[in-house]
Amino acid sequence: MKKCIMLVTLGVVFVCFGFAAGGQEKAEPAGPELIMEVGTFHPPGTGDVAGLKYFKEILEERSNGRIQVNVTFGETLGGEQDTIDQARLGTLHMVTDGMATMGRYARKWGVWSLPYAYPDKETLLKSVDGPIGKAIKGEFERNGLIFVGLIPLGFRNMTTNRRVVEPGDLKGMKLRFPKNPDWITVWQEFGVKPVPIPAPEMFLALQTGTVDGQENPYTTIHVRKLWEVQDYVILTEHVVDFHITVLSKDFMDNVSDDFRDMILEAAGDMVDWQKDYVADELMAKYRAEAEENGMEFVTPNKEAFRKVAQKGWEKLKSQWEPWVYDQLLKETMK
Repeated sequence: MKKCIMLVTLGVVFVCFGFAAGGQEKAEPAGPELIMEVGTFHPPGTGDVAGLKYFKEILEERSNGRIQVNVTFGETLGGEQDTIDQARLGTLHMVTDGMATMGRYARKWGVWSLPYAYPDKETLLKSVDGPIGKAIKGEFERNGLIFVGLIPLGFRNMTTNRRVVEPGDLKGMKLRFPKNPDWITVWQEFGVKPVPIPAPEMFLALQTGTVDGQENPYTTIHVRKLWEVQDYVILTEHVVDFHITVLSKDFMDNVSDDFRDMILEAAGDMVDWQKDYVADELMAKYRAEAEENGMEFVTPNKEAFRKVAQKGWEKLKSQWEPWVYDQLLKETMK
């Protein structure tokens, strides 16, 4: 009789343990261990937004939900300068944005965006891993930003309501530029009147004649529907346009090693994915769209344009150490 009671008792214990184990297997997954805020000033339809959504997808999958990524985009974040400042402060943990305002944090940065310096994206991307790239990455880190990579967007071109073939055709024209003092110095050599205007105000400035034209990659023509206010795309191809992805150093210094490795790997994979998708597939699509909407494409005398631009280089080279300008010539003069 005692043996029977003992067996029954053990049976109850085993059954209870089985239910407990089964309950653990069916428990709801815990919430994220880390929430990551990422963003861009640019709106939907741009490679920046597509890239950040891709980053969210792969990082959340690879971390099995332990990392949650929130993507914010558009002018709700402020301007391009504001997004970078938020990354430095750690309120945004990763940012992908344009080249125009980066010189504030890395003075050598202007070398990469010097008009008519780098002839193609391959030459530019080689520089990222060379002496200039190493120096720029160090400058960013000293300013609280971890450099992830460059995302080529294809060339920057001009749009105008006047055919432009020779440099002299630009004389007296009012052209919208970002607040980039290096670009303004170079384009003043062409006799233009540079007018710094924020991107959201560009369409109205073109529509009202405040400026006669602007320069940007095809993405801007698409996003701003510039065919409604501009007739020509002048294929100046003066800069291999790119955006940059940076991480907040403050944020990355305070995450675990395994999360840090996952974030860096996913961010690098996002940049690699964008290099082909944005520069080739997306830009070809947006060029075709501009043509379909009636914009005429004009091929100017680019060699003549380059010679004028080089006069501006001479005025800028004193702001860099001598080796930087020498390295620029070594990388770009073929």
